Amino acid sequence: MVNKTKLFAFGATICCAAFAIFLRFNQNRYEARPQEKVIEEKTISEAANYYYKLRRNQITGLIPEEAMAQARMEVLQARLRKSGSLGLSWSEMGPDNVGGRTRAVLIDLFHDPSGNTIFAGGVDGGLWKSTNQGATWTPISDQWENIAVSSITQASDGSIYVGTGEYLLAVRGTPGTGNSSCIGGGMWKSTDGISFSQLSSTDPTPSAQNGNNNNTYAGDWSYVFALNAQPAGSAFSSRIYAGTRRGLRISDDGGQTWINPVKNNSGQPVTSPCNDIALSADGKKVIVSLNYQMWISNDYGSNQTFKNRSVNSAGYPQLGIPASLSNLKIAIAPSDSSTVYAIGAQTGNYRLAGVWKSTNGALTFTSIAPAGTAAFQPLAEQGDYNCCIAVHPTDKERIYIGGLDLYKYSNTTGWGQISAWNYSPFSSLFVHADNHTLVINKNNPNVIFAGND
Repeated sequence: MVNKTKLFAFGATICCAAFAIFLRFNQNRYEARPQEKVIEEKTISEAANYYYKLRRNQITGLIPEEAMAQARMEVLQARLRKSGSLGLSWSEMGPDNVGGRTRAVLIDLFHDPSGNTIFAGGVDGGLWKSTNQGATWTPISDQWENIAVSSITQASDGSIYVGTGEYLLAVRGTPGTGNSSCIGGGMWKSTDGISFSQLSSTDPTPSAQNGNNNNTYAGDWSYVFALNAQPAGSAFSSRIYAGTRRGLRISDDGGQTWINPVKNNSGQPVTSPCNDIALSADGKKVIVSLNYQMWISNDYGSNQTFKNRSVNSAGYPQLGIPASLSNLKIAIAPSDSSTVYAIGAQTGNYRLAGVWKSTNGALTFTSIAPAGTAAFQPLAEQGDYNCCIAVHPTDKERIYIGGLDLYKYSNTTGWGQISAWNYSPFSSLFVHADNHTLVINKNNPNVIFAGND
Protein backbone atom coordinates (compact mmCIF):
# COMPACT_ATOMS: atom_id res chain seq x y z
CA MET A 1 0.00 0.00 0.00
CA VAL A 2 1.40 3.38 -1.03
CA ASN A 3 2.26 5.74 1.81
CA LYS A 4 -0.06 8.71 1.03
CA THR A 5 1.80 11.01 3.39
CA LYS A 6 5.13 10.53 1.59
CA LEU A 7 3.44 10.91 -1.82
CA PHE A 8 1.84 14.17 -0.79
CA ALA A 9 5.18 15.53 0.52
CA PHE A 10 6.94 14.54 -2.73
CA GLY A 11 4.23 16.22 -4.78
CA ALA A 12 4.45 19.40 -2.73
CA THR A 13 8.22 19.50 -3.22
CA ILE A 14 7.84 19.22 -7.01
CA CYS A 15 5.25 22.03 -7.05
CA CYS A 16 7.45 24.36 -4.99
CA ALA A 17 10.45 23.70 -7.25
CA ALA A 18 8.37 24.35 -10.34
CA PHE A 19 7.00 27.59 -8.88
CA ALA A 20 10.52 28.77 -7.97
CA ILE A 21 11.69 28.08 -11.55
CA PHE A 22 8.66 30.01 -12.84
CA LEU A 23 9.49 33.02 -10.64
CA ARG A 24 13.15 32.95 -11.62
CA PHE A 25 12.44 33.20 -15.33
CA ASN A 26 9.36 35.44 -15.23
CA GLN A 27 10.01 38.09 -12.57
CA ASN A 28 10.93 41.67 -13.63
CA ARG A 29 14.54 41.82 -12.64
CA TYR A 30 16.30 45.22 -12.12
CA GLU A 31 18.47 46.36 -14.98
CA ALA A 32 20.57 49.51 -15.01
CA ARG A 33 19.17 52.21 -17.25
CA PRO A 34 21.14 52.37 -20.52
CA GLN A 35 23.31 55.46 -20.73
CA GLU A 36 21.40 56.81 -23.72
CA LYS A 37 18.16 56.81 -21.72
CA VAL A 38 19.43 59.07 -18.90
CA ILE A 39 17.37 62.22 -18.70
CA GLU A 40 19.52 64.95 -20.14
CA GLU A 41 20.06 68.19 -18.26
CA LYS A 42 18.08 71.14 -19.59
CA THR A 43 19.62 74.54 -20.19
CA ILE A 44 18.45 77.75 -18.52
CA SER A 45 17.15 78.87 -21.92
CA GLU A 46 14.91 75.80 -22.20
CA ALA A 47 13.69 76.23 -18.62
CA ALA A 48 12.88 79.89 -19.19
CA ASN A 49 11.06 79.06 -22.41
CA TYR A 50 8.91 76.50 -20.54
CA TYR A 51 8.12 79.07 -17.84
CA TYR A 52 7.26 81.61 -20.51
CA LYS A 53 4.79 79.21 -22.15
CA LEU A 54 3.05 78.76 -18.81
CA ARG A 55 2.59 82.53 -18.38
CA ARG A 56 1.84 83.73 -21.90
CA ASN A 57 -1.51 84.59 -23.42
CA GLN A 58 -2.54 81.49 -25.35
CA ILE A 59 -4.09 83.55 -28.15
CA THR A 60 -1.48 86.25 -28.73
CA GLY A 61 1.52 84.23 -27.53
CA LEU A 62 2.77 87.23 -25.52
CA ILE A 63 2.92 88.21 -21.86
CA PRO A 64 1.07 91.55 -21.53
CA GLU A 65 3.15 93.46 -18.99
CA GLU A 66 0.45 96.15 -18.81
CA ALA A 67 -2.04 93.52 -17.66
CA MET A 68 0.47 92.22 -15.11
CA ALA A 69 0.90 95.69 -13.62
CA GLN A 70 -2.86 96.28 -13.59
CA ALA A 71 -3.43 92.93 -11.87
CA ARG A 72 -0.83 93.85 -9.25
CA MET A 73 -2.70 97.06 -8.45
CA GLU A 74 -6.05 95.25 -8.31
CA VAL A 75 -4.64 92.69 -5.87
CA LEU A 76 -3.28 95.51 -3.69
CA GLN A 77 -6.66 97.24 -3.69
CA ALA A 78 -8.42 93.99 -2.81
CA ARG A 79 -6.07 93.46 0.11
CA LEU A 80 -6.74 96.96 1.39
CA ARG A 81 -10.51 96.41 1.19
CA LYS A 82 -10.34 93.08 3.02
CA SER A 83 -7.55 93.86 5.45
CA GLY A 84 -8.34 92.39 8.85
CA SER A 85 -11.86 91.31 7.86
CA LEU A 86 -11.15 87.63 8.56
CA GLY A 87 -9.16 88.17 11.73
CA LEU A 88 -6.29 86.01 10.48
CA SER A 89 -2.63 86.34 11.40
CA TRP A 90 0.18 84.77 9.44
CA SER A 91 3.66 83.52 10.31
CA GLU A 92 6.37 82.91 7.74
CA MET A 93 7.22 79.23 7.34
CA GLY A 94 9.99 79.55 4.74
CA PRO A 95 12.02 78.55 2.93
CA ASP A 96 14.00 81.68 3.70
CA ASN A 97 17.55 80.42 3.18
CA VAL A 98 17.67 80.62 -0.62
CA GLY A 99 19.17 83.71 -2.22
CA GLY A 100 18.52 85.29 -5.58
CA ARG A 101 20.43 87.32 -8.12
CA THR A 102 22.18 90.22 -6.34
CA ARG A 103 22.98 93.15 -8.62
CA ALA A 104 23.33 95.95 -6.05
CA VAL A 105 25.47 96.43 -2.91
CA LEU A 106 25.99 99.63 -0.90
CA ILE A 107 28.18 100.25 2.17
CA ASP A 108 26.48 103.04 4.17
CA LEU A 109 29.46 105.05 5.40
CA PHE A 110 27.36 108.18 5.95
CA HIS A 111 25.11 106.82 8.71
CA ASP A 112 27.68 104.27 9.90
CA PRO A 113 31.32 105.32 9.33
CA SER A 114 32.48 101.96 10.69
CA GLY A 115 31.40 100.31 7.43
CA ASN A 116 29.37 97.66 9.24
CA THR A 117 26.06 98.69 7.64
CA ILE A 118 25.46 97.23 4.21
CA PHE A 119 22.48 97.22 1.86
CA ALA A 120 22.01 94.53 -0.78
CA GLY A 121 19.38 94.28 -3.48
CA GLY A 122 18.06 91.14 -5.14
CA VAL A 123 16.18 91.33 -8.41
CA ASP A 124 13.55 88.92 -7.06
CA GLY A 125 14.12 89.37 -3.34
CA GLY A 126 14.02 93.07 -2.63
CA LEU A 127 16.22 95.25 -0.43
CA TRP A 128 18.06 93.84 2.60
CA LYS A 129 20.10 95.49 5.35
CA SER A 130 22.92 94.23 7.55
CA THR A 131 24.50 96.05 10.48
CA ASN A 132 27.27 93.49 11.07
CA GLN A 133 29.09 93.36 7.72
CA GLY A 134 26.74 90.79 6.26
CA ALA A 135 26.66 88.22 9.06
CA THR A 136 22.86 88.61 9.37
CA TRP A 137 20.27 90.41 7.26
CA THR A 138 16.89 92.07 7.70
CA PRO A 139 14.39 92.61 4.86
CA ILE A 140 13.52 96.25 4.17
CA SER A 141 11.16 96.15 1.20
CA ASP A 142 8.42 93.79 2.45
CA GLN A 143 5.70 96.39 1.93
CA TRP A 144 6.95 97.94 -1.30
CA GLU A 145 4.83 97.60 -4.41
CA ASN A 146 7.89 96.27 -6.24
CA ILE A 147 10.88 94.34 -4.90
CA ALA A 148 12.90 93.84 -8.11
CA VAL A 149 15.89 95.78 -6.76
CA SER A 150 18.68 96.20 -9.30
CA SER A 151 20.64 99.33 -8.24
CA ILE A 152 21.56 101.39 -5.15
CA THR A 153 23.46 104.63 -4.56
CA GLN A 154 23.98 107.15 -1.77
CA ALA A 155 23.95 110.92 -2.26
CA SER A 156 26.32 113.32 -0.53
CA ASP A 157 23.62 114.20 2.04
CA GLY A 158 23.30 110.55 3.04
CA SER A 159 20.07 109.88 1.16
CA ILE A 160 19.86 106.37 -0.26
CA TYR A 161 18.25 105.77 -3.66
CA VAL A 162 17.10 102.33 -4.80
CA GLY A 163 16.23 101.46 -8.40
CA THR A 164 13.96 98.59 -9.42
CA GLY A 165 13.49 96.58 -12.57
CA GLU A 166 15.74 93.82 -13.92
CA TYR A 167 16.47 94.18 -17.63
CA LEU A 168 19.79 92.39 -18.11
CA LEU A 169 18.87 88.84 -18.91
CA ALA A 170 20.12 85.30 -18.58
CA VAL A 171 18.11 84.54 -21.69
CA ARG A 172 18.24 87.00 -24.56
CA GLY A 173 15.19 88.64 -26.03
CA THR A 174 12.38 91.02 -25.20
CA PRO A 175 11.56 91.11 -21.47
CA GLY A 176 8.53 88.98 -20.66
CA THR A 177 9.07 86.50 -23.49
CA GLY A 178 10.90 83.67 -21.83
CA ASN A 179 13.65 85.31 -19.79
CA SER A 180 14.45 86.43 -16.28
CA SER A 181 13.38 90.05 -16.64
CA CYS A 182 11.31 91.62 -13.83
CA ILE A 183 9.41 94.87 -14.49
CA GLY A 184 10.22 97.55 -11.93
CA GLY A 185 8.29 100.17 -10.02
CA GLY A 186 10.61 103.15 -10.35
CA MET A 187 12.77 104.32 -7.45
CA TRP A 188 12.60 104.44 -3.65
CA LYS A 189 14.38 106.92 -1.37
CA SER A 190 15.44 107.10 2.27
CA THR A 191 17.01 110.02 4.13
CA ASP A 192 17.90 108.02 7.24
CA GLY A 193 18.65 104.53 5.92
CA ILE A 194 15.66 103.18 7.83
CA SER A 195 12.41 104.18 6.16
CA PHE A 196 11.93 104.30 2.38
CA SER A 197 9.23 105.78 0.16
CA GLN A 198 8.63 105.64 -3.55
CA LEU A 199 9.69 108.65 -5.63
CA SER A 200 6.44 109.67 -7.32
CA SER A 201 8.38 111.18 -10.21
CA THR A 202 9.53 107.67 -11.14
CA ASP A 203 6.24 105.82 -10.66
CA PRO A 204 5.72 103.78 -13.86
CA THR A 205 2.00 103.13 -13.39
CA PRO A 206 -0.47 104.15 -16.14
CA SER A 207 -1.87 106.96 -13.97
CA ALA A 208 1.56 108.59 -13.68
CA GLN A 209 3.21 110.81 -16.27
CA ASN A 210 -0.03 112.31 -17.58
CA GLY A 211 -1.60 109.02 -18.48
CA ASN A 212 1.41 107.64 -20.33
CA ASN A 213 1.16 103.87 -20.36
CA ASN A 214 4.60 103.23 -18.94
CA ASN A 215 4.19 99.64 -17.82
CA THR A 216 5.68 98.12 -20.96
CA TYR A 217 9.30 97.06 -20.97
CA ALA A 218 10.15 100.22 -22.94
CA GLY A 219 8.74 102.55 -20.26
CA ASP A 220 10.85 105.45 -18.96
CA TRP A 221 11.05 104.11 -15.39
CA SER A 222 10.15 100.44 -15.81
CA TYR A 223 13.81 99.47 -15.39
CA VAL A 224 16.39 101.42 -13.35
CA PHE A 225 19.50 99.29 -13.48
CA ALA A 226 22.23 101.85 -12.74
CA LEU A 227 22.50 104.63 -10.12
CA ASN A 228 25.25 107.01 -9.01
CA ALA A 229 25.60 110.33 -7.21
CA GLN A 230 27.95 113.29 -7.04
CA PRO A 231 30.38 113.32 -4.09
CA ALA A 232 30.32 115.90 -1.32
CA GLY A 233 32.16 119.10 -2.12
CA SER A 234 31.62 118.96 -5.89
CA ALA A 235 30.06 121.80 -7.86
CA PHE A 236 26.86 119.74 -8.18
CA SER A 237 26.93 117.85 -4.87
CA SER A 238 23.15 117.23 -4.90
CA ARG A 239 23.07 115.67 -8.39
CA ILE A 240 22.05 112.03 -8.79
CA TYR A 241 22.10 109.87 -11.91
CA ALA A 242 19.75 107.08 -12.99
CA GLY A 243 20.42 104.66 -15.83
CA THR A 244 17.09 103.52 -17.23
CA ARG A 245 15.76 101.38 -20.05
CA ARG A 246 15.29 104.63 -21.95
CA GLY A 247 18.52 106.49 -21.33
CA LEU A 248 20.30 108.48 -18.63
CA ARG A 249 18.40 110.76 -16.24
CA ILE A 250 19.78 113.39 -13.81
CA SER A 251 18.12 115.22 -10.93
CA ASP A 252 19.34 118.18 -8.87
CA ASP A 253 16.38 118.33 -6.47
CA GLY A 254 16.43 115.00 -4.69
CA GLY A 255 14.60 113.09 -7.40
CA GLN A 256 11.55 115.36 -7.68
CA THR A 257 12.26 116.23 -11.32
CA TRP A 258 14.48 114.68 -13.98
CA ILE A 259 15.98 115.51 -17.36
CA ASN A 260 17.78 113.47 -20.00
CA PRO A 261 21.15 115.25 -20.46
CA VAL A 262 22.44 113.08 -23.32
CA LYS A 263 21.63 114.48 -26.76
CA ASN A 264 22.58 113.30 -30.24
CA ASN A 265 23.97 115.51 -33.01
CA SER A 266 20.44 116.70 -33.78
CA GLY A 267 19.83 117.77 -30.21
CA GLN A 268 17.38 114.94 -29.51
CA PRO A 269 17.55 112.91 -26.27
CA VAL A 270 19.32 109.57 -26.57
CA THR A 271 16.96 106.91 -25.20
CA SER A 272 19.14 103.80 -25.51
CA PRO A 273 19.45 101.59 -22.40
CA CYS A 274 21.94 102.99 -19.85
CA ASN A 275 23.43 100.14 -17.83
CA ASP A 276 26.44 101.76 -16.15
CA ILE A 277 27.46 105.17 -14.70
CA ALA A 278 31.00 105.94 -13.52
CA LEU A 279 32.15 109.15 -11.78
CA SER A 280 35.61 110.45 -10.98
CA ALA A 281 36.45 111.15 -7.33
CA ASP A 282 35.78 114.88 -7.79
CA GLY A 283 32.61 114.21 -9.80
CA LYS A 284 33.70 116.22 -12.82
CA LYS A 285 34.20 113.31 -15.22
CA VAL A 286 31.07 111.25 -15.86
CA ILE A 287 31.21 108.21 -18.15
CA VAL A 288 28.11 106.20 -19.01
CA SER A 289 27.39 103.08 -21.01
CA LEU A 290 24.54 103.83 -23.44
CA ASN A 291 23.56 101.00 -25.74
CA TYR A 292 26.93 99.52 -24.67
CA GLN A 293 28.80 102.48 -26.13
CA MET A 294 30.87 104.96 -24.12
CA TRP A 295 29.57 108.52 -23.66
CA ILE A 296 31.73 111.01 -21.73
CA SER A 297 31.09 114.34 -20.02
CA ASN A 298 33.87 116.39 -18.46
CA ASP A 299 31.39 118.83 -16.92
CA TYR A 300 29.63 116.85 -14.14
CA GLY A 301 27.25 115.22 -16.63
CA SER A 302 25.43 118.49 -17.28
CA ASN A 303 22.86 118.84 -20.04
CA GLN A 304 24.23 118.38 -23.57
CA THR A 305 27.84 117.90 -22.44
CA PHE A 306 28.08 114.19 -23.30
CA LYS A 307 29.97 112.99 -26.37
CA ASN A 308 29.79 109.50 -27.87
CA ARG A 309 33.37 108.27 -27.82
CA SER A 310 32.67 104.81 -29.25
CA VAL A 311 32.08 106.16 -32.75
CA ASN A 312 34.12 108.56 -34.84
CA SER A 313 33.08 112.17 -34.32
CA ALA A 314 34.65 115.56 -34.93
CA GLY A 315 37.53 116.19 -32.54
CA TYR A 316 37.23 112.79 -30.86
CA PRO A 317 39.34 109.92 -32.15
CA GLN A 318 38.11 106.35 -31.87
CA LEU A 319 38.70 105.01 -28.35
CA GLY A 320 40.17 101.67 -29.29
CA ILE A 321 37.10 99.90 -27.87
CA PRO A 322 34.69 98.15 -30.28
CA ALA A 323 31.52 100.10 -30.98
CA SER A 324 29.43 96.93 -31.16
CA LEU A 325 29.21 95.13 -27.81
CA SER A 326 26.60 93.24 -25.82
CA ASN A 327 27.79 94.77 -22.53
CA LEU A 328 30.13 97.53 -21.40
CA LYS A 329 31.09 98.32 -17.81
CA ILE A 330 33.35 101.20 -16.74
CA ALA A 331 35.46 102.09 -13.69
CA ILE A 332 37.43 105.26 -12.94
CA ALA A 333 40.31 104.99 -10.49
CA PRO A 334 39.36 106.83 -7.25
CA SER A 335 42.98 107.85 -6.76
CA ASP A 336 43.51 109.19 -10.30
CA SER A 337 40.68 110.31 -12.58
CA SER A 338 42.91 110.04 -15.63
CA THR A 339 43.06 106.26 -15.18
CA VAL A 340 39.97 104.58 -16.57
CA TYR A 341 39.18 100.90 -17.16
CA ALA A 342 36.46 99.18 -19.18
CA ILE A 343 35.34 95.60 -19.77
CA GLY A 344 33.14 94.50 -22.64
CA ALA A 345 31.34 91.42 -23.95
CA GLN A 346 31.13 90.41 -27.57
CA THR A 347 27.89 90.35 -29.51
CA GLY A 348 26.61 86.99 -30.65
CA ASN A 349 28.57 84.66 -28.38
CA TYR A 350 28.69 87.03 -25.33
CA ARG A 351 32.29 86.08 -24.52
CA LEU A 352 34.92 88.53 -23.36
CA ALA A 353 35.59 91.21 -25.97
CA GLY A 354 38.42 92.66 -23.93
CA VAL A 355 39.54 94.68 -20.92
CA TRP A 356 40.95 98.12 -21.69
CA LYS A 357 42.92 100.76 -19.82
CA SER A 358 43.27 104.50 -20.38
CA THR A 359 45.86 106.74 -18.74
CA ASN A 360 44.65 109.97 -20.37
CA GLY A 361 41.15 110.33 -18.98
CA ALA A 362 39.45 108.05 -21.54
CA LEU A 363 40.79 109.87 -24.60
CA THR A 364 42.23 106.56 -25.82
CA PHE A 365 42.45 103.01 -24.50
CA THR A 366 44.89 100.13 -24.84
CA SER A 367 44.05 96.46 -24.34
CA ILE A 368 45.21 94.72 -21.17
CA ALA A 369 43.26 91.54 -21.90
CA PRO A 370 42.47 90.30 -25.40
CA ALA A 371 39.23 88.65 -26.43
CA GLY A 372 38.74 85.55 -24.33
CA THR A 373 40.59 82.38 -25.20
CA ALA A 374 40.15 78.83 -23.99
CA ALA A 375 42.62 79.59 -21.21
CA PHE A 376 41.13 82.96 -20.23
CA GLN A 377 37.37 83.21 -20.51
CA PRO A 378 36.16 85.10 -17.39
CA LEU A 379 32.70 85.91 -18.75
CA ALA A 380 32.09 82.42 -20.18
CA GLU A 381 29.38 82.84 -22.83
CA GLN A 382 27.13 85.12 -20.81
CA GLY A 383 28.96 88.44 -20.62
CA ASP A 384 25.77 90.32 -21.44
CA TYR A 385 24.44 88.96 -18.13
CA ASN A 386 27.35 88.76 -15.66
CA CYS A 387 30.03 91.42 -16.11
CA CYS A 388 31.52 93.87 -13.58
CA ILE A 389 34.72 95.76 -12.79
CA ALA A 390 36.16 97.74 -9.86
CA VAL A 391 39.41 99.65 -9.18
CA HIS A 392 41.28 99.53 -5.88
CA PRO A 393 40.62 102.75 -3.88
CA THR A 394 44.28 103.69 -3.45
CA ASP A 395 46.13 101.64 -6.09
CA LYS A 396 45.12 102.73 -9.60
CA GLU A 397 47.07 99.83 -11.11
CA ARG A 398 45.00 97.14 -9.39
CA ILE A 399 41.57 96.10 -10.67
CA TYR A 400 39.07 93.31 -10.14
CA ILE A 401 36.63 91.90 -12.67
CA GLY A 402 33.72 89.55 -12.27
CA GLY A 403 31.96 87.20 -14.64
CA LEU A 404 31.50 83.50 -14.16
CA ASP A 405 34.35 83.79 -11.64
CA LEU A 406 36.46 86.60 -10.13
CA TYR A 407 39.86 87.77 -11.36
CA LYS A 408 42.41 90.42 -10.35
CA TYR A 409 44.96 92.33 -12.41
CA SER A 410 47.90 94.64 -11.82
CA ASN A 411 50.46 96.07 -14.19
CA THR A 412 53.21 94.13 -12.42
CA THR A 413 51.66 90.70 -11.82
CA GLY A 414 49.21 90.45 -14.69
CA TRP A 415 46.01 88.39 -14.44
CA GLY A 416 45.12 85.89 -11.75
CA GLN A 417 41.94 83.98 -10.93
CA ILE A 418 40.81 84.46 -7.32
CA SER A 419 37.60 82.41 -7.13
CA ALA A 420 36.08 79.24 -8.57
CA TRP A 421 32.34 78.55 -8.58
CA ASN A 422 32.80 74.77 -9.03
CA TYR A 423 34.93 74.35 -5.89
CA SER A 424 33.44 73.01 -2.69
CA PRO A 425 31.50 75.64 -0.71
CA PHE A 426 33.91 74.87 2.12
CA SER A 427 36.87 76.03 0.05
CA SER A 428 38.31 79.49 0.71
CA LEU A 429 38.28 80.06 -3.06
CA PHE A 430 34.59 79.27 -3.53
CA VAL A 431 32.40 82.14 -4.74
CA HIS A 432 29.05 81.47 -6.37
CA ALA A 433 28.86 81.73 -10.15
CA ASP A 434 27.71 84.74 -12.20
CA ASN A 435 29.00 87.92 -10.57
CA HIS A 436 27.17 91.20 -11.21
CA THR A 437 28.69 93.81 -8.90
CA LEU A 438 31.91 94.41 -6.96
CA VAL A 439 32.07 96.91 -4.08
CA ILE A 440 35.31 97.58 -2.20
CA ASN A 441 35.19 98.80 1.39
CA LYS A 442 36.96 102.20 1.36
CA ASN A 443 37.76 101.85 5.06
CA ASN A 444 39.41 98.51 4.47
CA PRO A 445 40.29 97.86 0.81
CA ASN A 446 41.11 94.25 1.64
CA VAL A 447 37.36 93.64 1.98
CA ILE A 448 35.41 93.26 -1.25
CA PHE A 449 31.72 92.44 -1.58
CA ALA A 450 30.64 90.48 -4.66
CA GLY A 451 26.98 90.29 -5.65
CA ASN A 452 26.11 87.23 -7.70
CA ASP A 453 23.51 84.57 -8.37
